[in-house]
Amino acid sequence: MAVWHTVTTLREQWSGAPSSDPLCTELLEVAKLEVLSYGETGLAGEANATPPAGWRFAQMKLARAIWETNRANEAGEGDSIGSDGFQVPRSSDWSASIRRLIRPPSMEGVG
Repeated sequence: MAVWHTVTTLREQWSGAPSSDPLCTELLEVAKLEVLSYGETGLAGEANATPPAGWRFAQMKLARAIWETNRANEAGEGDSIGSDGFQVPRSSDWSASIRRLIRPPSMEGVG
């Protein structure tokens, strides 16, 4: 049974994760909310519900995408953002593989 990622499990799967525990926690929470929102199922209102395994993997991949997007912006390689939070990539900017983990093609239009 899959559970949402923790800082420990994130670091086990992503060697380049930020060294700050609070930052990793925030990345995971933002990614989890995005996955739940994009998933558009009964889990969307239950943030502590057990996720499908694909959603857990998507949470990690999206946390990484958020981190990389913000690092690029800080380096002047993207749009500027405010200093008060993360820029979350729009779902249209997520890689197709992340979207398929959350909403497999057989589920398109369900919900």
